[in-house]
Amino acid sequence: MALLASSRACTPKDTSMKRLVIWLAAALSLGVCSGPLIERIEHAVKYSRTVSAASIDSRITVANNKFGFSVFDNLLQDKPEENCIISPVSIDLALSVLAQGAAGKTQKAILDALNLTNFDAAQIAEHDSDLLRFLAQTDPNITFEVANSILVSRDHKLKDDFANSNRWAYDAEIRDEDFHSPGAIQNVNRWVAEKTHGKIPTIVNEFPANTLALLLNAVYFKGNWNTEFDEKKSRPWNFITLDGQKKQTTMMSDCRIIPYMKGDGFSAVKLSYGKENKSELWVFLPDQKPQLGKKGSSEDFIGLAKKIIRKDWTLLDSSFKDTLVELLLPKFKCEIKHDLKRCLRQMGMGNIFEEDADFSNMFELKSGQNACVSEVKHKTFIEMNEKGTEAAAVTAVKMVPIEYVEPRESRSTPFTADHPFVFGVRNRETGAILFMGAIADPQ
Repeated sequence: MALLASSRACTPKDTSMKRLVIWLAAALSLGVCSGPLIERIEHAVKYSRTVSAASIDSRITVANNKFGFSVFDNLLQDKPEENCIISPVSIDLALSVLAQGAAGKTQKAILDALNLTNFDAAQIAEHDSDLLRFLAQTDPNITFEVANSILVSRDHKLKDDFANSNRWAYDAEIRDEDFHSPGAIQNVNRWVAEKTHGKIPTIVNEFPANTLALLLNAVYFKGNWNTEFDEKKSRPWNFITLDGQKKQTTMMSDCRIIPYMKGDGFSAVKLSYGKENKSELWVFLPDQKPQLGKKGSSEDFIGLAKKIIRKDWTLLDSSFKDTLVELLLPKFKCEIKHDLKRCLRQMGMGNIFEEDADFSNMFELKSGQNACVSEVKHKTFIEMNEKGTEAAAVTAVKMVPIEYVEPRESRSTPFTADHPFVFGVRNRETGAILFMGAIADPQ
């Protein structure tokens, strides 16, 4: 029976099928043909079916992207002079798991902020499960891995429905954790480092004494360019930051035919990953370069970024035309961390942090007890070079008892990305935005 309780991160293509075989074998060996085990077998069949891009509910994918754009917009305005990078997929998945455990106005606040008001928890879970399995198998030349974990205080218990739905839909690892132990921080950070291939070594440095649970999501992406850059062609170049200063960086260089478009105040290119061209980098470059001593560059850049992220990228896709482009793109490596609490409050999700938060669908609590979210942390890593792109993200949602709530808070077209630009890593078939960012300084 220990076999039936096992769970693990769902990144290999065949995980769901293996799980189905395990449940069927268990049913036959035990001679069980009805009851809870059969219900679990039905879940296994449902989550083992073949997934295509067409079978994924595009309405939810569009809503997820819209939410990611809003988070990015919010964070970019805080410190426009700094690099801003997020993984919309990671944040959305962590909050979708949280929504599964919420009830009443708390669940409504989460779903409203996620632009999923017209969908129930089951529809969202099915979409997320399908999307994750599809992305994991989309291109053999691209590594895309997602892992979810729910750590629960040994003094508390998750409700069976919440635990089971997250095991099935999100393939979440669920385990008890002694948050009082100094080893708890090490355990969490070890999991994070493993799931991000060492690119994000830590996400927590302390736990409140009465921590109830920690919801974790980790995303890892590695894709080589469809056509790699020649390192011998890379050259020193001056990158102009938002204050007009020049900083020397290394530019990758090539002249090639790639999708290119000219928009209102910007131009853009797309670069494909892998051999099947199913994932790609979009780079949006403002027409105007910042000037030394000129005021308003940050506001202009934010204005352009807002214009870009508010567009329908599916419609925008049709505006690209194959063009011979003289391409200069900086190599860069960034590590960014965000505290999302203020951002989520501003987006209407403030109730999850409040005393009247309702997570009665998550925990088995005594009468009068309740829980809320104390913090939501998000870390990202990205490195872009001549070979391709490697990126990782972690989102951590910390849960505490109510009494521990914190206070509120024609010829070749030149495309020289030598000044701040916006980018996105996007799956072509589903339209899902995996990573997006604004590079104000590649150094």
